Amino acid sequence: PNLELEAPWKLDFAAMLLPLCDMIIPTEIEQKIENGLPLDENEKKVLKSAPETIRSMLQQIPRIAEIADIVASTRAEGQQADLVPLEAKVLIVLEALAKETASLFPKKDTFEKLLPKMDGYDAKIFQLIQQSLLKDDIIEIEKFETINLPVGAVKAGYTLVEDLVTGAGRLLLSAGTVLSEAHAEKLYSIIQNEKFTDTIKIMRPKKPS
Repeated sequence: PNLELEAPWKLDFAAMLLPLCDMIIPTEIEQKIENGLPLDENEKKVLKSAPETIRSMLQQIPRIAEIADIVASTRAEGQQADLVPLEAKVLIVLEALAKETASLFPKKDTFEKLLPKMDGYDAKIFQLIQQSLLKDDIIEIEKFETINLPVGAVKAGYTLVEDLVTGAGRLLLSAGTVLSEAHAEKLYSIIQNEKFTDTIKIMRPKKPS
Protein backbone atom coordinates (compact mmCIF):
# COMPACT_ATOMS: atom_id res chain seq x y z
CA PRO A 1 0.00 0.00 0.00
CA ASN A 2 1.03 3.58 -0.65
CA LEU A 3 2.09 5.44 2.49
CA GLU A 4 2.49 8.57 0.34
CA LEU A 5 6.02 9.22 1.56
CA GLU A 6 7.59 11.98 -0.54
CA ALA A 7 11.11 10.89 0.40
CA PRO A 8 11.32 7.35 1.82
CA TRP A 9 14.96 7.95 2.77
CA LYS A 10 13.75 10.25 5.58
CA LEU A 11 11.94 7.34 7.20
CA ASP A 12 15.02 5.14 6.93
CA PHE A 13 17.29 7.85 8.34
CA ALA A 14 14.90 8.63 11.23
CA ALA A 15 14.62 4.90 12.05
CA MET A 16 18.43 4.71 12.34
CA LEU A 17 18.45 7.63 14.78
CA LEU A 18 15.47 6.46 16.85
CA PRO A 19 17.61 4.51 19.38
CA LEU A 20 19.10 7.85 20.46
CA CYS A 21 15.78 8.55 22.19
CA ASP A 22 16.70 5.90 24.74
CA MET A 23 19.60 8.11 25.80
CA ILE A 24 17.15 10.88 26.73
CA ILE A 25 14.22 8.97 28.25
CA PRO A 26 15.32 6.59 31.04
CA THR A 27 14.36 2.94 30.66
CA GLU A 28 12.29 2.99 33.86
CA ILE A 29 10.08 5.78 32.46
CA GLU A 30 9.63 3.89 29.18
CA GLN A 31 8.66 0.76 31.14
CA LYS A 32 6.15 2.67 33.26
CA ILE A 33 4.53 4.08 30.11
CA GLU A 34 4.45 0.62 28.53
CA ASN A 35 2.76 -0.82 31.64
CA GLY A 36 0.32 2.07 32.03
CA LEU A 37 1.78 3.04 35.42
CA PRO A 38 1.56 6.64 36.73
CA LEU A 39 4.64 8.87 36.51
CA ASP A 40 5.83 11.07 39.35
CA GLU A 41 6.28 14.84 38.80
CA ASN A 42 9.98 14.60 37.93
CA GLU A 43 9.33 11.80 35.44
CA LYS A 44 6.57 13.85 33.83
CA LYS A 45 8.99 16.77 33.40
CA VAL A 46 11.60 14.50 31.80
CA LEU A 47 8.98 13.09 29.41
CA LYS A 48 7.59 16.53 28.53
CA SER A 49 11.03 17.98 27.78
CA ALA A 50 12.28 14.90 25.89
CA PRO A 51 11.10 15.89 22.37
CA GLU A 52 12.81 19.28 22.53
CA THR A 53 15.95 17.72 24.02
CA ILE A 54 16.05 15.14 21.23
CA ARG A 55 15.40 17.81 18.58
CA SER A 56 18.16 20.09 19.92
CA MET A 57 20.63 17.21 20.10
CA LEU A 58 20.00 16.06 16.53
CA GLN A 59 19.88 19.54 15.02
CA GLN A 60 23.57 19.92 15.87
CA ILE A 61 24.16 17.55 12.95
CA PRO A 62 24.21 19.61 9.71
CA ARG A 63 21.26 19.43 7.31
CA ILE A 64 18.98 17.06 9.23
CA ALA A 65 16.46 19.47 10.77
CA GLU A 66 13.55 17.58 9.18
CA ILE A 67 14.85 14.25 10.47
CA ALA A 68 15.23 15.75 13.95
CA ASP A 69 11.55 16.79 13.86
CA ILE A 70 10.48 13.27 12.82
CA VAL A 71 12.45 11.56 15.60
CA ALA A 72 11.36 14.10 18.25
CA SER A 73 7.70 13.70 17.22
CA THR A 74 7.78 10.00 18.05
CA ARG A 75 8.17 11.02 21.71
CA ALA A 76 5.78 13.99 21.84
CA GLU A 77 2.85 13.33 24.17
CA GLY A 78 -0.54 14.75 23.15
CA GLN A 79 0.76 16.38 19.99
CA GLN A 80 -1.90 17.55 17.53
CA ALA A 81 -2.27 14.79 14.92
CA ASP A 82 -1.91 17.04 11.88
CA LEU A 83 1.39 18.39 13.24
CA VAL A 84 2.99 14.94 13.50
CA PRO A 85 5.10 14.10 10.41
CA LEU A 86 3.85 11.11 8.45
CA GLU A 87 7.19 9.37 8.93
CA ALA A 88 6.83 9.71 12.72
CA LYS A 89 3.36 8.13 12.61
CA VAL A 90 4.82 5.17 10.73
CA LEU A 91 7.75 4.83 13.15
CA ILE A 92 5.46 4.90 16.20
CA VAL A 93 3.57 1.83 14.94
CA LEU A 94 6.71 0.01 13.74
CA GLU A 95 8.48 0.63 17.05
CA ALA A 96 5.47 -0.73 18.96
CA LEU A 97 5.50 -3.86 16.78
CA ALA A 98 9.25 -4.29 17.35
CA LYS A 99 8.68 -4.30 21.12
CA GLU A 100 6.23 -7.20 20.71
CA THR A 101 8.23 -9.37 18.32
CA ALA A 102 11.73 -9.67 16.86
CA SER A 103 10.30 -10.99 13.59
CA LEU A 104 10.51 -8.83 10.46
CA PHE A 105 7.09 -10.20 9.53
CA PRO A 106 4.74 -9.81 12.53
CA LYS A 107 1.71 -12.09 12.71
CA LYS A 108 -1.88 -11.03 13.28
CA ASP A 109 -1.67 -11.74 17.00
CA THR A 110 1.17 -9.19 17.30
CA PHE A 111 -1.10 -6.49 15.88
CA GLU A 112 -3.86 -7.64 18.22
CA LYS A 113 -1.57 -6.90 21.19
CA LEU A 114 -1.44 -3.26 20.05
CA LEU A 115 -5.23 -2.82 19.93
CA PRO A 116 -5.60 -1.69 23.56
CA LYS A 117 -3.20 1.20 22.80
CA MET A 118 -4.83 2.34 19.57
CA ASP A 119 -5.25 5.84 21.00
CA GLY A 120 -1.50 6.25 20.52
CA TYR A 121 -1.45 5.28 16.83
CA ASP A 122 -2.74 6.80 13.61
CA ALA A 123 -5.54 4.42 12.59
CA LYS A 124 -4.97 4.87 8.85
CA ILE A 125 -1.23 4.19 9.17
CA PHE A 126 -1.93 1.19 11.43
CA GLN A 127 -4.23 -0.27 8.75
CA LEU A 128 -1.78 0.39 5.90
CA ILE A 129 1.08 -1.30 7.77
CA GLN A 130 -1.20 -4.25 8.50
CA GLN A 131 -2.09 -4.55 4.83
CA SER A 132 1.57 -4.43 3.88
CA LEU A 133 2.64 -7.13 6.35
CA LEU A 134 -0.46 -9.31 6.70
CA LYS A 135 -2.00 -8.93 3.23
CA ASP A 136 -5.63 -10.13 3.56
CA ASP A 137 -5.53 -11.32 7.19
CA ILE A 138 -5.97 -7.90 8.80
CA ILE A 139 -7.77 -6.72 11.93
CA GLU A 140 -10.61 -4.38 11.05
CA ILE A 141 -10.16 -1.92 13.91
CA GLU A 142 -13.39 -0.08 13.13
CA LYS A 143 -15.20 -3.20 14.32
CA PHE A 144 -13.87 -2.69 17.88
CA GLU A 145 -14.83 -0.16 20.52
CA THR A 146 -13.11 1.06 23.68
CA ILE A 147 -15.43 1.75 26.61
CA ASN A 148 -15.51 1.92 30.40
CA LEU A 149 -17.50 -0.84 32.11
CA PRO A 150 -18.13 -1.90 35.70
CA VAL A 151 -15.67 -4.68 36.58
CA GLY A 152 -18.58 -7.05 37.10
CA ALA A 153 -19.72 -6.50 33.49
CA VAL A 154 -16.57 -7.65 31.73
CA LYS A 155 -16.76 -10.87 29.72
CA ALA A 156 -14.56 -13.42 27.99
CA GLY A 157 -13.20 -11.99 24.73
CA TYR A 158 -12.80 -8.46 26.10
CA THR A 159 -9.30 -6.95 26.16
CA LEU A 160 -8.13 -4.90 29.15
CA VAL A 161 -6.91 -1.45 28.12
CA GLU A 162 -5.66 -0.75 31.65
CA ASP A 163 -4.45 -2.83 34.58
CA LEU A 164 -7.19 -4.45 36.67
CA VAL A 165 -6.42 -3.55 40.27
CA THR A 166 -8.42 -4.13 43.44
CA GLY A 167 -9.40 -1.26 45.72
CA ALA A 168 -6.54 -2.34 47.99
CA GLY A 169 -4.04 -1.91 45.14
CA ARG A 170 -3.53 -5.58 44.28
CA LEU A 171 -2.82 -6.19 40.60
CA LEU A 172 -5.01 -8.97 39.21
CA LEU A 173 -4.53 -8.70 35.45
CA SER A 174 -2.29 -6.50 33.32
CA ALA A 175 -3.36 -4.20 30.50
CA GLY A 176 -3.45 -6.06 27.19
CA THR A 177 -4.87 -9.27 28.69
CA VAL A 178 -7.57 -10.87 26.55
CA LEU A 179 -10.03 -12.29 29.03
CA SER A 180 -10.77 -16.00 28.84
CA GLU A 181 -13.76 -17.81 30.35
CA ALA A 182 -11.49 -18.82 33.25
CA HIS A 183 -10.48 -15.17 33.82
CA ALA A 184 -14.12 -14.08 33.85
CA GLU A 185 -15.20 -16.82 36.27
CA LYS A 186 -12.33 -16.04 38.65
CA LEU A 187 -13.16 -12.34 38.51
CA TYR A 188 -16.80 -12.89 39.37
CA SER A 189 -15.77 -14.88 42.45
CA ILE A 190 -13.23 -12.26 43.56
CA ILE A 191 -15.78 -9.44 43.18
CA GLN A 192 -17.87 -11.01 45.91
CA ASN A 193 -15.10 -10.40 48.46
CA GLU A 194 -13.05 -7.43 47.26
CA LYS A 195 -13.81 -3.86 46.27
CA PHE A 196 -12.83 -2.39 42.91
CA THR A 197 -12.81 1.06 41.38
CA ASP A 198 -16.11 1.93 39.67
CA THR A 199 -15.15 1.03 36.09
CA ILE A 200 -12.34 -0.33 33.95
CA LYS A 201 -11.51 0.53 30.34
CA ILE A 202 -11.80 -2.40 27.94
CA MET A 203 -11.82 -3.05 24.21
CA ARG A 204 -14.44 -5.32 22.69
CA PRO A 205 -15.96 -6.13 19.30
CA LYS A 206 -18.78 -3.76 18.40
CA LYS A 207 -22.24 -5.24 18.42
CA PRO A 208 -23.82 -5.49 14.95
CA SER A 209 -26.06 -2.48 14.33
